[in-house]
Amino acid sequence: MKSFLPGFGLAVMVALLAVSCGSPEIPSLPPFPPSPPQKESAPKSEAELRAILKETCKEASQLYVTEGFPIGVVSPDLCNFKLEDEHFDNETIAGFDANGLKVQMLASSGKFVNFFNWAVSHANFENRKTPLPTKWTPEHAIEVASKFADIFVKPWGASLGKPSARSGDLTDKLSSSSLFPGDWEIMWGIQTPTGIPYEMGRVKVVLSEKYGPSIISTIIGSSQYEDKHLVPISENKALSLSRKCLDIAISESRADGSYPDPYVLPDKPTISLMVVSPHEMMYEPKSLPASGFLKQSKARLAWVVTYQVTTSYQYQHGGVQVYIDAIDGRCLCCSYVPLWA
Repeated sequence: MKSFLPGFGLAVMVALLAVSCGSPEIPSLPPFPPSPPQKESAPKSEAELRAILKETCKEASQLYVTEGFPIGVVSPDLCNFKLEDEHFDNETIAGFDANGLKVQMLASSGKFVNFFNWAVSHANFENRKTPLPTKWTPEHAIEVASKFADIFVKPWGASLGKPSARSGDLTDKLSSSSLFPGDWEIMWGIQTPTGIPYEMGRVKVVLSEKYGPSIISTIIGSSQYEDKHLVPISENKALSLSRKCLDIAISESRADGSYPDPYVLPDKPTISLMVVSPHEMMYEPKSLPASGFLKQSKARLAWVVTYQVTTSYQYQHGGVQVYIDAIDGRCLCCSYVPLWA
């Protein structure tokens, strides 16, 4: 996500989106108090993390056998361990690596971020020299992949949302070029126990019909969120408030003369109720009372409204997302999202 401050041109937005008469005023409320600086949790010991990995690999290996795949998972006892320089949502990553396996976990909790079964990947690469046509249906691919995904998502305490499936059949124009016949890529969104999606949450499984999963990766909205039974403001009210917020943000970015001809594409804006994290937020319009959300550590429930826009500058297209607090209606932030150029 990128800010559409001068330089990314929030101007890229709808000067034409004038606020309609009678639209509600954006609530002027005291800002959220800044969260105290977060201290990174102490990492678990290598022995503790290895024990978590060993138990999970045992469960995954049994599933490879149950599903009839010829290759399982390399024993974690053969893996080298190190705390990596890479971080995930301000948490240190612990890595386990061996010839046929690479795993990344949150060092503080043992929750899985990435699982790469290189033994399966290598066997599948050799199999591609004489690929077989895709035999599975999308429904069967999702059924098999979900069994593996559940093993690695379970520690997060989140639920899988609606899945999508892409096959490697060369006749499938939507397939990724990295997929071959007999390959599948299954994606899920992540949601709270009550079914509200995390904006940035997703799980991906890449598997072959012959050898099973080679990649299982998770991105979970890990900022704290209490899944209470809150009653959100209406969708129509959120749309009206977003237009007001957008108009203010556009005026500010247009003041510097960047992107002189922005306009909104005629498509109706999309709106979704989501759990959003302050780590992903980019810009609070200065003319609005600051919500203070960007200084928070906890995620909140918000209506995310996306407007498609374009400019005459190299025909750039993108979208502006306006985040409206789903409970009190204040504008949390705006972000410019390039779609294509």
